[in-house]
Amino acid sequence: GIAVAIVRDGEVVYLKGHGVRALDADDPVTPDTLFPIGSCTKAFTTTAMAILVDEGKMAWDDPVRKHLSYFRLSDPLADHDVRLRDLVCHRTGLASNDLLWYRAPWSMEEMVRRAGLLPLDQPFRTRFQYQSTMFTAAGLAVASSADQPWQDFVQKRLFDPLNMTASCFTSTAA
Repeated sequence: GIAVAIVRDGEVVYLKGHGVRALDADDPVTPDTLFPIGSCTKAFTTTAMAILVDEGKMAWDDPVRKHLSYFRLSDPLADHDVRLRDLVCHRTGLASNDLLWYRAPWSMEEMVRRAGLLPLDQPFRTRFQYQSTMFTAAGLAVASSADQPWQDFVQKRLFDPLNMTASCFTSTAA
């Protein structure tokens, strides 16, 4: 299912849910149905980074290890020169490796550490490769620079000012 909102000139002109919440149930989607935000967190992370860049607390071309001392990539050139910008432009050379994060039993820091043990799939900065774990590293860099957890920063600096009162970070918070 899907929840649709159309806003024109600051006014909601259409707000309705369509479909069902799960294929094996009849619960309808409503405008208040919570959906996983999934990769929308990437936009929140880059926006959080932009705020911190604007405040002088980080720079797009900072070496990643300036903010995460434990960050590594297996390729020596990439490891030496990887910047925050590379993480969020999907150009580290590391392939997706979704099992690093999807239902993984370890922490986000451990996920990033393990990513550093994997061989690069492509040469550093030569190709776009969608990569969620590098965004986890970017989020951890936000937390380090902001001196607070990523979720707290995003809540306070993005969700609260935008009055996103029905947004949450985990399914258990819903």
